[in-house]
Amino acid sequence: MSRRSLVPPVLGVPLAFAALKLLLHALAITNYGYFRDELYYIACSKHLAWGYVDQPPFSIAVLAVVRAVLGESLVALRLLPALCGAATVVLTGMITTRLGGGRVAQALACLCAVVAPVWLALDHFYSMNTFDTLFWSVAALLIASGSSRPSYLAVAYAPLFAAGGMAIERASSARRRAWLRPVALAGVTLVGAPVVPMGLPLLPVDRLVAYGGALGLRPRAQERTREGHLPQVFADMFGWEDLVRRVARVYHALPTGQRATCAILATNYGEAGAIDFFGPRYGLPPAISPHNNYWL
Repeated sequence: MSRRSLVPPVLGVPLAFAALKLLLHALAITNYGYFRDELYYIACSKHLAWGYVDQPPFSIAVLAVVRAVLGESLVALRLLPALCGAATVVLTGMITTRLGGGRVAQALACLCAVVAPVWLALDHFYSMNTFDTLFWSVAALLIASGSSRPSYLAVAYAPLFAAGGMAIERASSARRRAWLRPVALAGVTLVGAPVVPMGLPLLPVDRLVAYGGALGLRPRAQERTREGHLPQVFADMFGWEDLVRRVARVYHALPTGQRATCAILATNYGEAGAIDFFGPRYGLPPAISPHNNYWL
């Protein structure tokens, strides 16, 4: 590396695609509302423990620090997931290099990492999933270095993208097959760019529904529930404060004596998290629920 270069040449391509990843998330960071898991994670971060019913303590402890330093706005909650996603893009490029790939392989792998809808979605909101992807990518890099639901498979994507990029680069190493490189890059772009809005909330809801229909993409039911017009990852960003307002109207309509002994029972962690997050501004007590860590 020359004295004039602040970035090692091997990181130039990955960092460029990481910047593109951050730009996409910056454009969408305040679109739609709080995701169901974000409300639940905020509630858990108010009761720090060494473990929870449905998750390890790391992401909750980190969120407690984020809330203390940056607050609870959408930007505050979603800044770290976006940075983790960008770091995963860089790791994808580094894995490609460790496997023997050059710049073309890096570009292909990193482009796939940027436009993969499942990664766009997971890195848009705060949850443990963005850390899972990042840490497993670190593990894959260590392995490549010789050291020791669709989202459930996302942790394996970085080495797969790296291997795919390297394979295409090697297949096109002969001069007569050099045309494969620009064709492969263009192909990933043409296929990946149109589905970016299906992973990040870049479009208004009505346009997103119409756009998904035009692409022939229909939401699939998840978690044994009936699916609406929006994928669950987007649908679960709407209606929470409205739900709390309706509960508040019923709660405050009760006689004073009944309110003193009234409990708000939520059927799942999303509803309970919404009551705990929005409830104080409507004068509601904390929620109780038999679901996930609220069960404790």
